[in-house]
Amino acid sequence: MLRPLLAALLLALGAALVARARAPGRLGNLRLGLRLAFLGVLALLLGGATWGGAAPRRRAIAVDLSRSVGEGGLGLARAALGDLGPGDRVAWVTFGAAPRGADADAPDAAPAALGRLLAAPPDPRGTDLGAALEAAARAAGPGGEVVLVSDGRDTAGRALEAATALAAAGVVVHALPVAAA
Repeated sequence: MLRPLLAALLLALGAALVARARAPGRLGNLRLGLRLAFLGVLALLLGGATWGGAAPRRRAIAVDLSRSVGEGGLGLARAALGDLGPGDRVAWVTFGAAPRGADADAPDAAPAALGRLLAAPPDPRGTDLGAALEAAARAAGPGGEVVLVSDGRDTAGRALEAATALAAAGVVVHALPVAAA
């Protein structure tokens, strides 16, 4: 919404600069420089450029702690923090037979949040990938992404259904496979 308004404003400013660029000498050179700068900014805006950089990311990392994986995926899960910046948010979901989660926080606070979850690990006697994916999507929030760290064994049988629902909702899911323990 802002980009078309800004482009129209710059177009009007450019038209005013062109209309007033009749003076010779230094002032004429300054006006020419301003016109060229204006046209460059206009071309960038019309080409889709924006100011301010990328929006902060929201990521939920779902870590399988069932017996078939154990703590083998924790290193991969921690590595999933590597590309996050200070303005991004990360939430943890640990799961086995049922998921448990921690609220989204800054990436530098994520290791402590994972430590709190690991202090009371989930029931390792099964794996409900569907519930874990759903919990992670809720934790990531709208426009967020999910990183699933698992061996893919789904004892509850709901993974495909949940993944299909997340895909339909536009949630991006990245899978990091872990060898079974």
